[in-house]
Amino acid sequence: MITRQSKSGLGDGTNLYTVVYESELCEPTSIEGRQEQIALLKTLAVTPELQRTGNVYFTKMRMVHDGNRWVITLEGVSV
Repeated sequence: MITRQSKSGLGDGTNLYTVVYESELCEPTSIEGRQEQIALLKTLAVTPELQRTGNVYFTKMRMVHDGNRWVITLEGVSV
């Protein structure tokens, strides 16, 4: 699981935190691709610390296949 994190200031002391998790390389419509997708979702579901974005839990989640792998992007806003 590859991870990237970022923090962006929104003004007034508010920050947007973004965390990105990526699966292994896979085709989106293959059996292996489906297994990678489910494994990534399961890992996030059973590991609460991965659900944190900065000092808050995520409030927005997006999952897409970028042509190479499954990518989950979590966002959370902290005041």
